[in-house]
Amino acid sequence: MKPLLLAVVMSIPAFSQPAFEAASVKLAADPKSYRDFRLSPGRLVITNLTLGDLLRLAYNLLQYQMPRKPDWIDDDGFDIVATAPDNPSRDQMVGMLQTLLVERFKLLVHWDTKEGTGYALSVGKNGPKFKEATGDNPPAIHVTHLGPPQRPSPTYILAGDRADMRVLVGTLSNYLGMPVFDNTGIQGEFGVKFEFERVEGDGGTSILRALQEQVGLKLEGAKGPIKTFVIDHAERPTSN
Repeated sequence: MKPLLLAVVMSIPAFSQPAFEAASVKLAADPKSYRDFRLSPGRLVITNLTLGDLLRLAYNLLQYQMPRKPDWIDDDGFDIVATAPDNPSRDQMVGMLQTLLVERFKLLVHWDTKEGTGYALSVGKNGPKFKEATGDNPPAIHVTHLGPPQRPSPTYILAGDRADMRVLVGTLSNYLGMPVFDNTGIQGEFGVKFEFERVEGDGGTSILRALQEQVGLKLEGAKGPIKTFVIDHAERPTSN
C-alpha cells in the first residue's frame, strides 16, 4: 500500500531568538529608490524592500515557497535601520530580522508540507561534468542575463566557482518556479557553469537540455514532499 503523506504544520517560535537593540521601520521615503539590503557589524540597513523581500531574506525562501497574500506584501517598500550589540554573526542578525518582522508586522507564519509536483534531479549516464571548486567564498551560483547585442536571443549563464548541490538545487527551483528534488547523491563542493537560451513558449525545456548536455545532470518530472511558507497574519507597521 502506498504510504499516505500527511500535511505537517509547524509553528515558528516568535521570540526564541535575540532581538535588535533598536530599530526604525518606515514606509520607503522614495518608492522609486534603489532597493538595498546591507549588513555590517552590529547594524542592518534596508532600503525600499517589500515584506515579501524581507521574508525571502529572513527565512531563506525559494521562489516557489513565497506566499502570495496579503496582496500588499509585494507592493509597499520599507526603510529599516536596526542596531545590535556585541557584533553578532550574520546568522544571528537574520534571526533578529525574523523577530523584528514578528514584532513590527504582527507576523504569524508556519511551514506546511504536502505532496506535490516538481522535478527530480539525477546524474546522467556519463556522470556529472563539474570542475574543481576554487576560491574561499561561501558556495554560490551567480546568474547572468545576456541579450542583444551580446547574444541574438536572451541567454542565461549560471556559474559558480564554488557551489554545492544545495545551492544548485535552490537556483534551479527559483528559475523553474517549482521544487527540485535532489536524487544525485553528490556530496561536497564543485565548480559549475552552463548556459541556455530562454525562448518564449519554450516551457523550460532549454534548461533541461542544457543541464544534461553541459553538466551531465538530468531533470525529470516527479512528485514529492513540498515545503511551503504560509502567512497566517500580517499588518502594515506603524512608522517608528
